[in-house]
Formats: sequence, C-alpha cells, structure tokens
Amino acid sequence: MFKNYLKIAFRNIIRQKGFTAINIIGLSIGIACTLLLTLWITNELNFDHFHKNGEHIYRVVEHQQYSSQFLEVAVTPGPLAVAIKDDFPEIKRSTRYSTIRSYQLKTDRITCSDMNGAFADSDFLQMFTFPILQGNTHPLRGIDEIVLTEHAAKQIFELENPVGKTILINSDLKTITAIISDIPDNSHLQFDYLLPFSCLEKQNNSLTYWGNNSIYTYIELQENSDANLVENKIQNIIKEHNEGALSTLYLQQLNQIHLHSVGMVADLNGMGDARYIVIFSCISIFILIISCINFVSLATARYGNRSREVGMRKVLGAPHQNLICQFLGESILLVGLATIIALVMTELTLPVFNQFVLRNLRLQTFFQPVSLLILIGMVIFLGIIAGIYPAFLLSSFKPVSILNGYLFSRQRGGNFRKILVVLQWSLSIILIICTIILYQQLQYMQNKKIGFNKQQILYTAFYDKSNFDSMKQEILRNPQIDHVTAVSALPLNMNNSTSGAKWEGMNEDESFLIHCLSSEKDFIETFGMKMVAGVSFAQRETKSDDFGVILNETAVKQMQLSNPIGKSFSVWGNEGKIIGVVKDFHFKSLHYPIEPIMILPVSDHLRHDNPRYTVVLVNSDDLLSVKNYLEKITQKYSPEKKIEFSFFDERFAAMYKAEQEMSTILKWFTCLAIFIASLGLLGLTAFLTDKRTKEIGIRKILGAHVSNIIYILSKEFAKWIIFANIIAIPIAYIIMRNALQNFAYRISIVPSVFVITFLISMLLAVFTIIFQTYKKSILNPVEVLKYE
Repeated sequence: MFKNYLKIAFRNIIRQKGFTAINIIGLSIGIACTLLLTLWITNELNFDHFHKNGEHIYRVVEHQQYSSQFLEVAVTPGPLAVAIKDDFPEIKRSTRYSTIRSYQLKTDRITCSDMNGAFADSDFLQMFTFPILQGNTHPLRGIDEIVLTEHAAKQIFELENPVGKTILINSDLKTITAIISDIPDNSHLQFDYLLPFSCLEKQNNSLTYWGNNSIYTYIELQENSDANLVENKIQNIIKEHNEGALSTLYLQQLNQIHLHSVGMVADLNGMGDARYIVIFSCISIFILIISCINFVSLATARYGNRSREVGMRKVLGAPHQNLICQFLGESILLVGLATIIALVMTELTLPVFNQFVLRNLRLQTFFQPVSLLILIGMVIFLGIIAGIYPAFLLSSFKPVSILNGYLFSRQRGGNFRKILVVLQWSLSIILIICTIILYQQLQYMQNKKIGFNKQQILYTAFYDKSNFDSMKQEILRNPQIDHVTAVSALPLNMNNSTSGAKWEGMNEDESFLIHCLSSEKDFIETFGMKMVAGVSFAQRETKSDDFGVILNETAVKQMQLSNPIGKSFSVWGNEGKIIGVVKDFHFKSLHYPIEPIMILPVSDHLRHDNPRYTVVLVNSDDLLSVKNYLEKITQKYSPEKKIEFSFFDERFAAMYKAEQEMSTILKWFTCLAIFIASLGLLGLTAFLTDKRTKEIGIRKILGAHVSNIIYILSKEFAKWIIFANIIAIPIAYIIMRNALQNFAYRISIVPSVFVITFLISMLLAVFTIIFQTYKKSILNPVEVLKYE
C-alpha cells in the first residue's frame, strides 16, 4: 500500500509541475530563511555557554546613583578583585580583565599591529575554558610572560614552536609561556594574546584607587555558594573603601552578559541585544507562516482537482483513515523535498549571511544528533500542518457528492483560502512597514546634526606629549590641513566620568556625575564646535598652566549655574575656573540623551588622563594623499610603531553597525517574504482563473474587452489585499512605536509610510494577478470553450 501511495504521489508531482514548483520553491525559501535566522539565534543564545564552570562564574558590575541619574556600569575599581577574594571564602577565584587595542607585536621576522590583547590575572585561564595547548599550565604569573592564541602563534611564528621564544610588545620583551586554543566566536571575551595584569599595574598607578572605575572584574564561586548571598555581602564594598562613593555592586551571570547588558556604561564592544532575538524570531516565524500558508492554500486548491480520485477510492472501499494518511504522506514528502532544497540554499547563502552578521555560522550545526531530530520533527510537523486541512476536507465528503462535483459547486475551502491569503499578506505588510520605518530612523541618526563636524577629519591612536607641539607645527605646514589637536577620547562613545567635581555654589548634598575629556588647545576648532559663552583653549590669553575648564550646556543646566564664566571649579585636586561653555554635542550614540561633560586642558601640572589620539582637520577632498602625508610625518616621531590614520566619519558610522546590519537583514528577508507571498498569489490566481476559463470564453463572445475581464478577475483578490492592509497597519504601528522608544532621538511615524506600504502591496499583488489573468483573457474563445 505504501508503495502504491508513493507512486501516486510522484505521479501527481509530475502531472502538476507548475503547482508543485510553486509549492516547493516557496516553502524552500521560507525554510531556508528560517534555518539562517535559527543559526544566528542559536549562536547568540549560546554565548559563553562553552565554559565548564560557567554556571559559577559572574561579572561584578556597579549600580551608580546620583541626584540626576542612575547608571549601570560594567567596570569596577582595580583593587576590588583581590579584596573580595581575600575577604569572602565563597569566592573560589577572581580575575581582573582589561582590553588592549594599540600595542604592537614584533619579532625579527614580522610586525603585527592589528591584534587585540588583554591584561588578566593568573586565575583567568583557570576560571574560563580557553584550553592550554602548549606550555605552562598556570601562566600569567610573571610580569615578563605572554600567552598567545593558536591563530596569533601561527601568524607570527608560522610552523615553529613558539613556546619559550621572546617577542617585543611595544618596547618590552616578553617570553611566550603558553599557547591557548582560538577564542570561539560566541564568547564576549575576544583577544589574540594575554599579558599579566601586573604589567598594567606598572603602567598605571591609578589602578590602586577605589574611586577609579576602569577594570572588568570576574569571580568564580564555590560550588555550593549562593550567588544572592554573596551579592548581598559584597554590595557595599566600594562604599567601605571610598568614603562618599555612591556605587553598589551586584553580580551578572556569565551567560547573561552578552544579551542583557544593553545600556551598560563602559561595556566591552560587540555585545548583543536580547531584543534582536525577539525581532529575528518573529521574522523567522512570519516567513515560515507565509510559506506554509502558500503550501496549505495551494494544496487545498490542488487537492480539489483530485476529488474524483477520492470518490472512486471511497466507492472501492478505501477507509477514511487511509485517505488521510495518503494525503498527509504526500504533504510530508513535499515538505521533505522542500527541506532538502532549503538546506542546499542555506549552504550557498551562508557565506553572504555571515558577512552581514559578522559570525562564522556553519550548517553542520543542524547535523548534530539532537538538531537532526529537531529538523526531522519540523519536516513532519510542517507536513502535517500543511496537509491536515485538505486531507480531512477531501476524506470527509460522500462519494456521490464528490462524483457530482459538489465540492466546488458550493465553493468548499474558498473562505479558508481567503483567510490564509489575508493572513499571509498581513504579515508581509507588517514587515514592509517595519523595514521602511527602521530605514528612516537610521537615516535620521546618521544625518542628524550632532553638534560638531565629522567630515574631513582623520585620526590616529598615537600621541607623544614631549614632541606634540613640534609634530603639530610640521603637520600644519601642509596647506591642506587647518587644525591639529589631541584628545583622550574621540567624541563617539565617551565613558570616562567622575563624581568628584566641585564648583562655586554647589549644594553640599548634591551628587553629580560628569563625563571628562582632556584635549590639546585646538579641540573646539578642529571639530567645528560652537562656543555659547566664554572662550576656547585656543582663544585663551592666560598661561597654559592655569587650570580652566569648558563645560557643555547640559552640564551648566544640571549644575544650575546662571552665569558660569569665571566661577571656581575643581576636580581631582585641580583648582581653577570655568572659562567657557560649548554648545551641546553628541559624544555617544543617539540611543542616549546628551549628558554633562567637562573638557580639560593638557598640562604637566594637571592630574587627569593624557590624550591618546591625534586628530587632524583637512580642507581638501584629496584625503588619501593627506593621509599618506600624515603617516609619513608622525612616523618620524615614533619609528618603532606603525602609524595609521583612519577616517572619523567611518568610525562614527560604525556606532550604528548593529542597526545597519539589522536593517539590511530585515530588508532582504522582507523582500523574500513578499516574493513568497506573491508566488502563492500567482499560483492561487492560476488555479482560480483556470476554474473560470469557460466564463472567460463566454464573456469574450459576448463582447467583453480584455481590460474588463482582467478587472473582473482581479477585483476579488484586490479586496483581500486591502483587508490585509487594514489588519496590518495598526499592528505595525504599535510594534514600531514601541521599538522607537529605545532611541533617545527618534523620528515621528508619519501617515505617508502607511500610504507607501499600501501602494507597494497593491502594486505587487495587482501585478502578480494581472500577469496570470492576462494570459487567460487573451485566449481564443473557441479554444476556451473546448476547455475540459
């Protein structure tokens, strides 16, 4: 019997090639989209799950409370890790962690400037599962050690055994004591090499201060320890060591860090967002539903042509359940074929998809025993869902009714197909609206006036305080360059802040957090910022040794200063005055509102961070030649380093990379969803116009014009699309209104978006319908009347 059913299934597939092709292609694309998004979602959800002791590892983070704001901060004081490990026996291990961006690794054979490193304590490799492949099993204990990843070791030493060899890190000679396996993509900790944390302590004395938050702290608890009890014990440690501190500590579980750190101040780069998991899951479900609706709708229509076959089988004694099993089996077979094609599509498109999401996703994930069972289960489930309605519909009819054509005389199944088409296009329209609004928001963010000039600016992560003035004068000899300055941080994502600022007229009980930036004197002029009161550093006539601070408008407002110029101001032991107020500018992503900031001058007599970036304003369109000129000049002042200048506007655009990637993915998957919906509408139109072939012939004989016939055949489908818009538009509006709340600066949702979407959906649907109905309307009436 099974063999007989299989033969019938293949015969029907061959006999109805057009319907079968539409069914399988639409379903294949839908499943392929689902597989791609599932790979990404699975990768995101599995971040940091590979560590053996992961359930006992936590990151220590801060909750800071001030008069004007609350902050969640990812970094902590330098002494914290050692202090809590010594004081609390529940903590088995602790480690400090800090990233390295601009160090140069050098051997006799090669120089590498593009590797990212990190400082860590010796407990780091005992806590986290980054397996040691060669060398010392307990490295990072000596200040002259370095640990390389396998990839870094191969890049520097090729096939040689690197353990025991020396390598120059900037000007320090280090011995390679261990090689670890490459860091998995789904780890929030990413580095090419590790240096002992004692190296950073040697460079930076401020790491001993409890008031300086700049280090990531991780702890591993004993197996039977309660994380909540430990959190309660350590939450006031900073206050105990730093009088007047406003920070409390809490624990963030390791596998929660990647997706649940949105808005965390000073966090590591590359963090994810749990909201994207929800969005991509919805897109995946939408596309799968749309493709399944195609399958069900076309199957309902196609199986109707087999009503006589069903009637004959029933007359010959075929049981009800046998017919159901036959149709469900055929449905599962088609879904299975579609899934095989989808796997091939996924494999072919995965390299392009990986470029969009910056991951190294592999299809082999689905061939693990558990994943394979889930995939097979999905095929069976989709086959049953897609085939259950037509199977029960056909098997439920009486043989006499079926053989007399009762099935279609009463339009059985027609209303069900209408509901499916409306649902299908409603989901597609929702995706179109979301894509348009998200694109408009991204354009708004990239084009919004941010309070400074981001064009024609080049920068490099190099600053030599002793030679800066000489280098600056030499650079300015080029007439294509207007200004040169140096800053401690670029106005992109500045997180360095303090609550230690004092000013004239400050209330004693007031707590105030202000961001800080140190710069050489031409900072305001280089970035084209506007002064609203006072003077910039370049305009000052007093000695540069005098401490003067420039505040932004938000800082002045929150400090409640009506006439700030000349008021006394102190921070970190520096006593001086407020010399100017700069017009507010965005120094973070537009996800966040403008916050208070103070700009401090660079001086040998002042205590604050030194600049790390040299920034140049160019007045020429020939940026590449200017870039080469700058690299040539700066190389003279640091021959041991490889100096490279970058374009500031590209770095600025990178702030919205996650949104851009999401917009691109949403755009492509929306197009695919529309294509699948149009494909289904094309098939359904073909089926229903076939059913009205004789009607078309009679109308033509009676004088109906082609346009009249197209109108008559199209108006029913057009009603469905209009109704789909009525359902989809309010749902999409609610979704995007809530989504835009994540942006501090956002667009307004205007009616034109919905008008455009309505027109797009109607044009796509009408074009699809006309394409099919036109072929029928131009047939010779004589041939038409011979139909069937």
